Amino acid sequence: MGGGSGNGPASRDSLNSNFQKARDQFPTSPGGYFGTGRSGGKTRQIQTGDPLGTAKKMFKMLSKGGKVAQLPKPGAMTAVFKDGSRVNFRPTSGSDGSPVIEIAFPKPTSGVPATQKIHFVEVK
Repeated sequence: MGGGSGNGPASRDSLNSNFQKARDQFPTSPGGYFGTGRSGGKTRQIQTGDPLGTAKKMFKMLSKGGKVAQLPKPGAMTAVFKDGSRVNFRPTSGSDGSPVIEIAFPKPTSGVPATQKIHFVEVK
């Protein structure tokens, strides 16, 4: 599911580059957040007919060029990039059971938040 490890230029094999490409399929707010806001926090939601499949698709896009590894929780993955940025995927969250992606940039650029958490939920 992951993007593999890349040795190419940082501009091509970076989470920031992947983030910009992912915006074509997963629109962001003016502040750079994917999905829509949830009440009571900064966690975002993407509503979809296939929450797990959509989360896996986004992780595959965002992890391209990063060093992908399995996390201790079954099915959970992480991709770490040379600049220290990372994207995590969990098939189920502890709060509501939905698939989750967490994105973290140690040095965010303009229009890209330092961190965000996205839950993928069934369309209501």
